[in-house]
Amino acid sequence: RHFLKSMTERPPTQGEPPLKKYKEAEKDEWKELLEKNRMWAKDKTTIQPDYFSTLKESQEPPFLFIGCSDSRVPPTALTKSGPNTFFVHHNVANQISSSDMNFMVALEFAVNTLHVRHIIVCGHYRCGGVQAAIKGADGLMGAWVQPVRRTYLLNREELDKLDELEQWRKLVELNVINQVKNLLHLKVLIEPIFAGKSTPTIHAAITDLRDGLIKELPLPLDEWKATGLIPQSYNNNNHIVG
Repeated sequence: RHFLKSMTERPPTQGEPPLKKYKEAEKDEWKELLEKNRMWAKDKTTIQPDYFSTLKESQEPPFLFIGCSDSRVPPTALTKSGPNTFFVHHNVANQISSSDMNFMVALEFAVNTLHVRHIIVCGHYRCGGVQAAIKGADGLMGAWVQPVRRTYLLNREELDKLDELEQWRKLVELNVINQVKNLLHLKVLIEPIFAGKSTPTIHAAITDLRDGLIKELPLPLDEWKATGLIPQSYNNNNHIVG
């Protein structure tokens, strides 16, 4: 009993964060967040009094945004937009997998219920998940980014000719294209595509943290047609990059 009491009352050892200071900072951060929320809501109703009464009725976002969990790349901030613009799904390294039920439900709901007009698969340079794949991370992170690791290994001869930063950037791009390819394997899209029905326009995109700009990558549709992934008639709604 005395031993347990002494353990709970012991002073912090060197390197430990002071608990009281941490708790105070945590409380202040949360209060600040709530205050900013109140300010945002007030600003919205000042400009448009019926903003929330309209917003609550339904959501009709034109975009499904599939992006990385990274806190530096929120789509609404990057595009100067707001609520009812994006239906979002985030995970580490913006991956698409038929075994991810969270993602599969989001995709099905976005396409079949919300009828989004665009699907954006968006990565970002300096992605920690992609870097973990290059380095061969262990544990749960290693298991999660293994598909990205496989992309790295398949393209290693080309990638190893680049310096470390350029290699990282190139794999971010290859990963986004590969995730779009994974997307096109899924029933909710590929069946209507082969049936000649209307489907959302698909965009492969990268956010550059150096300047905050989003760029779109061209999709290798001809290559995918040659392998039979998509039919010869598919043109992604005649979308042209650039």
